[in-house]
Amino acid sequence: MTTPGFESSGNWTEVREVGFPGTSFSRCTQLEGCPPNNGDYTYVIGNLASGRLQCASIAVSPNKEYDLSAWVSGLLDDADCNGTGQVRVVYYDGSQVEISSENLYTTTPSQTSTTWQQVGKRILTPTGTATVRIQLRLTQVSGWLDFDDVSLQEVMTYNLYYDGENRMVKVMKGTTPIAAYSYDGDGLRVRQVLTATGATTTAFVKNYYEQSGTTITKYYYAGSQRVAVRTGTDVRYLFGDHLGSTSVSADVSGGSVTRQLYKAWGETRYSSGLPTKYQYTGQYSNTSDFGLMFYNARWYDPYLNRWTSPDSIIPDQYNPQSWDRYAYVRNNPINRVDPSGHVDFSCLMEGCPESLPTVTVVLGGTYGQSNGTDFEGPDPQENLSMWIDRNTITVKFPGNSSPGSGDGKYLQAEAANEQIIWFIDYNIVIIGYSSGADAAPMLGEIYYDTKIGGAGNVTDIAMLGPTFSGDTGHGDLGQEWSGLFDKLSRKGTDILVINDSAWGGDDATNYQPPDGATGFVQTQSHPTWNHATDVRNYSEIKYHVLNWFLEY
Repeated sequence: MTTPGFESSGNWTEVREVGFPGTSFSRCTQLEGCPPNNGDYTYVIGNLASGRLQCASIAVSPNKEYDLSAWVSGLLDDADCNGTGQVRVVYYDGSQVEISSENLYTTTPSQTSTTWQQVGKRILTPTGTATVRIQLRLTQVSGWLDFDDVSLQEVMTYNLYYDGENRMVKVMKGTTPIAAYSYDGDGLRVRQVLTATGATTTAFVKNYYEQSGTTITKYYYAGSQRVAVRTGTDVRYLFGDHLGSTSVSADVSGGSVTRQLYKAWGETRYSSGLPTKYQYTGQYSNTSDFGLMFYNARWYDPYLNRWTSPDSIIPDQYNPQSWDRYAYVRNNPINRVDPSGHVDFSCLMEGCPESLPTVTVVLGGTYGQSNGTDFEGPDPQENLSMWIDRNTITVKFPGNSSPGSGDGKYLQAEAANEQIIWFIDYNIVIIGYSSGADAAPMLGEIYYDTKIGGAGNVTDIAMLGPTFSGDTGHGDLGQEWSGLFDKLSRKGTDILVINDSAWGGDDATNYQPPDGATGFVQTQSHPTWNHATDVRNYSEIKYHVLNWFLEY
């Protein structure tokens, strides 16, 4: 719960103490000389003052913990009465009889600063409490105190339950079930059951369609931007801020405008109601249900400013902030977002969406050092993920145990796709060696077949020492591989094939992209490379792969 703020008028009562008729109250804006801590409005008590602001009654439960806070700034005259400013909570029973009160914060002239500071503490409501009122007080002093962003939040403890693939499947509050979730084979959420609200079941089809009972909700996009929502026959247009947060909605005539404003880490600081639960940074919000937001791979707590589970991937091993696997957007929520739950990026700094971040997928083979270690050389700086400085993350998969098995390669590609299917607004680069090289175009095909929406594409595939083999052994490009290349080149994917000494004839030299294709295939031969051992020749591979990416 959040107490009424200052963004809407009428939420607070002004009370002047007898004998101080000069006490002034002003709900004002920055243009009126009152820079707020957040939002448009703040509230000032000033002049030769002794008075208080008091909010309307807020329903609470007895013997419960709540976090109460406010932002305060001001300038008090220590030569005049040595008065004080206070944030006070008053407890009432069901008949609105005062039980008790306590000061959460007291400031004297020497302690007051014109810089905003957050004050408050955790409270425990007394036995018999039914409601509380919050008072912002200024007592017997000349000067002024400025208040903003007063909030009251119940302290709740939830137990989160995960399956073997680190997906949250159940939320409990003590012994009371709150929510349950189901996922499909690709790890995408397909069902939500909110048992705390009468077992409301919602079915999801990606981020485009959802159904709760007989109510159907559809979302419409312009590229990767969510622009409208239809619930039944009601259509609302959605408008976002620089982070993609849904901030304004309007009906088809441009009227019935509603707004929602956010604190830096995602808590709601003002809302007149939105027609969607896709809210902060465009992600699905269950904050009103159990305090969390769904970010595809993980859940986020905007109150704690942390993820509820560690990242299964370290996006940038050379950035110390990335090693804090619970940190949200590397502790920079002002201009960074993380729609996948795996990788954060800045649209402001990196030009999103015209220049999308890149995910690099490394597919190991079944020979030598590449199996399991996936191109990681003796020198950590030679990690393949560092060779392409466009990438933001590397997903690595060891080779399968059956080098001649087409099925094994397809399974490897499917396993990789389960990880990258989240990255619909990222470009994908795939690099494979040996049988992993054979799996690379398979992965590209699966990605396009399973991806719905988003601005990302498979931009590049590097096939290092491919075998072009299936159950019939090694061979030329053949009909199966030509079909894969046709499909990918029509999508604009560029493919690099580097042959080695073992299967030098297994190449794509004679392949020609189909008419209308925007991608191309380039073949390079290195007959001195030994297929089983020269994957260790990192500098040679690095030179050719990196130069190819830089050139094209």
